[in-house]
Amino acid sequence: MVPNLLGQLRVVQQTMSGYALQLVAAAHAEPELVAAVRRALRSFEDLREAQARRASGRGGAGEEEPEVAAGEVVTPTTPVPVPVIVEA
Repeated sequence: MVPNLLGQLRVVQQTMSGYALQLVAAAHAEPELVAAVRRALRSFEDLREAQARRASGRGGAGEEEPEVAAGEVVTPTTPVPVPVIVEA
């Protein structure tokens, strides 16, 4: 039997939306946080772009994903690289 994940997906979507709203409100209240908020929201943009590529057939799952070097140990405490954001 295949589990119905729709309810769980909605919870994740609501949680992500709430997080994004809090970040935007923080940036609105304190303009010096704008750069940090943009960095924090970049992962959402990356996710949307990857989903759009998959939906359009221009990219498969796992494409452009960083690869772990052979022998490199990745744990839950491994730091996540911060993407560089170029402002136009």
